Amino acid sequence: MSNIKDGALYKTIEIGGTRFDIYYGFYNEREKKLGYEPTPIYPDFDKNPSYTKNGMLIVAVYKDLCEHFKPLPQTIELNGCVNCVYFDKKEECIGLCKCPAKQRAKLTPERQDE
Repeated sequence: MSNIKDGALYKTIEIGGTRFDIYYGFYNEREKKLGYEPTPIYPDFDKNPSYTKNGMLIVAVYKDLCEHFKPLPQTIELNGCVNCVYFDKKEECIGLCKCPAKQRAKLTPERQDE
């Protein structure tokens, strides 16, 4: 058994000017009760969409496919955005959706808190 503590910082990542602190934890109480080791908990981009400062949507590699999905010529074993031509992997579990339909306008300095 390792000495990883629930709530400990796993790592900090920055994608397109947007910073995320990734902490160890549990995705549900059942994992904790069964004695699982804490794992890195990545942001839930479906519940809390995040964008780069240039307006690109940040997504998880395993995100469910959307209506704009265009498959890669050769798919990767995982299901999700990672198999889309618009996906640009930036980190182990996170990337950018470069689909023009999913982008939003660049944030101006006075709008960066949105």
